[in-house]
Amino acid sequence: MRGITLRRLLDRINDRHLWDHNEAFYPWILNHLPEKRRFAIDVGCGRGELLMLLGQHFPQVIGVEIDPAMILASQQRCAGYSHVKVTGSLENCAPQSDLITMVASLHHMEIEETLEHVVDKLAPGGNSFVWD
Repeated sequence: MRGITLRRLLDRINDRHLWDHNEAFYPWILNHLPEKRRFAIDVGCGRGELLMLLGQHFPQVIGVEIDPAMILASQQRCAGYSHVKVTGSLENCAPQSDLITMVASLHHMEIEETLEHVVDKLAPGGNSFVWD
C-alpha cells in the first residue's frame, strides 16, 4: 500500500463501517429484556438511542441525563413517544423499575451512591445492566 498511512486506511474503513461502542450493547440488552415490562430507566441516556428502543418495549421509560444538550437531543429523538421522559437525576425516578440500564455512564458518577439508587429503584426481580 504505497502512499497510504495506516491511519488513513483505518479512517476509510471506519467511514464505511460505522461502529459505536455504546450502541454495540443495545442488541444484547433488547434480547435480554425482563418478562415484566412496566417501567424502565436508562441512566446516562445521552442522545436517547437506547431510550427510544426501550420505548418500543415498555409503557413507561425514563432517561437520566445531566448534560443539557444531551437532554434536548434525547427529547427530540423520543418526541413521538409520550411515555418516554428525560430527567436530570436518578433520585427523581419512581421506584419499582423492571429494568435499569447504564451503558458507559457509571464512570461519570459517584459509584457507591449511584448503585445505592439503582438498588432502591429496582423492582423485586428486576434487571440492571451496567457496562462501563
